[in-house]
Amino acid sequence: MRGASSAARQGAIDTLPLFAAPPPQPACSTSATPVHTLGSSDQPPADVLRIIDVLRDRRGRTCAITAPAIARSAGLYPDSPPAAAGTAVRRLIEQHLELFPCPIVADSAGYYRPADAEDLTHYCAQLDARIAGIARRYAVTRQLAQRAGYTYHGSGRWSGTPTRRQDTRNVRSDTVQ
Repeated sequence: MRGASSAARQGAIDTLPLFAAPPPQPACSTSATPVHTLGSSDQPPADVLRIIDVLRDRRGRTCAITAPAIARSAGLYPDSPPAAAGTAVRRLIEQHLELFPCPIVADSAGYYRPADAEDLTHYCAQLDARIAGIARRYAVTRQLAQRAGYTYHGSGRWSGTPTRRQDTRNVRSDTVQ
């Protein structure tokens, strides 16, 4: 898996010039010029266009912006608490990622456009680590479920009930008796 993802990451880095570097602009500038261009006549939702506009000049980690701040800047979900607005923005970005005119990356600092290949490498390494963690949790869950007596039918489908009592001697309990 490591080799394949490395090759995929290298392919993404190799195509970086295809995204065409924008004209030089001051770091973290807030130009109002729209950047959205699609190859087809399909238009993304208006909320996505507003997010694209907010992220337009956010190049590099130092210019990252959090999802709740994107919602505020784009005027989205004004009556929602920041956490709920942030969740809605994250969902919009994930659902419409292919409509953005350039890669959008994120980390603990927020969302931003990669300033260089290192930003893409860092982001893809984070994704690789998350994928590996999810795969490990999935494998352990399957193993424990089968050990407990559930039957796996593929594609995430299970049946049955535990055939034996699960050993809970080594499980920590925070409940007060």
